[in-house]
Amino acid sequence: MKIGKKTIRILSAVIISSIMMISVTGCSIIDAVYGNIDLFIKDILEIDEYDDHFDGNDDYSFSNEENEYNKSPVSDIPVFQKDESYAGLTIDDVSADLISWLCATNAVQSKINGLDVTVIGGMQRDDENLDWLAGGLEAGWHVTDRESLLEQLDKLTCFDGIDSDDGWDMSRAEQILAQGYCLGYLEFDEYLEYAIPLGRLIQKRFSDWDSFGDNYLKGYINWISKGGFGFSGDIQERLDWHQYFVTCGEYYTGPYAVDFDMELTPKASAMYYDHMDPQKPYPAQNDKVPEVAQAYIAPENLGIMPTSGIVEIEGDLYHIPATVQAFLDNEWSLEENDLTFKPGTTDNEICLTRGGKSINLVCTSVARTSGRAEEALVETISASSLGDVSFILPSNIEVGMNKSECLLLLKTLNREYEKTEAGIEISLAAINDYVNKSTLSISFDGKKVSDIEINCYETKSEQFESYIRNSAFNNLEKNIEKARERKNN
Repeated sequence: MKIGKKTIRILSAVIISSIMMISVTGCSIIDAVYGNIDLFIKDILEIDEYDDHFDGNDDYSFSNEENEYNKSPVSDIPVFQKDESYAGLTIDDVSADLISWLCATNAVQSKINGLDVTVIGGMQRDDENLDWLAGGLEAGWHVTDRESLLEQLDKLTCFDGIDSDDGWDMSRAEQILAQGYCLGYLEFDEYLEYAIPLGRLIQKRFSDWDSFGDNYLKGYINWISKGGFGFSGDIQERLDWHQYFVTCGEYYTGPYAVDFDMELTPKASAMYYDHMDPQKPYPAQNDKVPEVAQAYIAPENLGIMPTSGIVEIEGDLYHIPATVQAFLDNEWSLEENDLTFKPGTTDNEICLTRGGKSINLVCTSVARTSGRAEEALVETISASSLGDVSFILPSNIEVGMNKSECLLLLKTLNREYEKTEAGIEISLAAINDYVNKSTLSISFDGKKVSDIEINCYETKSEQFESYIRNSAFNNLEKNIEKARERKNN
């Protein structure tokens, strides 16, 4: 059955709204998805299957895998099995390096939640705030005890050979295991019986912390795009923290400062600090690629959530703020070769061309870096600045769309907005503008959408460069001293 964009937009919004209402009332979302709604979506929208994985502390949502993902041979599909050889072990029986490795598997999510990235589950088992942790695990995962924890673990570890989301699922599985131990749902030995075999699968599937974290982030971006509760700022903060950990690890500090391929045994010992170089050079300013540029990951799906920061430009997908290099990777060319900006400046204008078309972008050059245009962040982009180049938001919101249809869609998707003189404005911030002060503006001319603009007025990304310098680059000797103390202990 063929249906138009307008019908798809409205049906998608109604379906998401219905599922959100189900989660609020406490009814099992899985029961609903595999009931009449499931048949309706599959028949009308040609969706093959659902991914009923939920991210802790977030609202529920559904998503489906895309057909273009290639299935791995059956022999390559990770097989997760409990290892009971750790029975009877206590936390005093294992090394600090093993604990550090396990904590690193979900360090990004722990940091986002304001938890301690050096402690299993992010809190001590006698912490006075455990009720908060328990509430998040129940709200995000329906986990309230050992049985419900293992039920969710089983879902997250039923790998199907789709490489695109293994790291996403593995990290979340390690997260709920760690929090389950912290809350007393699992004793320490049983926690190890699940966490260590899963860790070995992570090592088999990925080459280092960087590739593992990138895969987790790709999964998160896809989850948000398909209806997972979140905003552009949620995505960007995870990207920033992951790259921050990668960079700090190079200077012997942070969660990733432990061998990724370390043998995961009770007495595991990291070799990460055995050859520390106190003279390790800082990157020269003219050679420095911004961490935020290194962290950028292109989305794989446009999705339905307009506040995700994902846009489609002339058929290609970007997450805003995006690097100029992301456009160059899609065969756009800088009108001016070897263009550089003064580091730390904003409102830098560039022109890109491709196939006879041109677009104008406004960029920020991150402080204390090379200033190369390719590594700048696109901070402002609008349909009007792109001329005849197509510019589409999730749920296929675009110039020319009916005003009433656009507003109904935003309302159905539970996205609040403020009225402006030209139209409406939506915050892309995650929490109280702390992470991202970006906004999405939609202008109307009569009964039609006349312009769409994303403004990244101030993102946390731009602050991470000095943060990394202060905590990693400029504290090399202190980091080495701390590392040696840890190794000796």
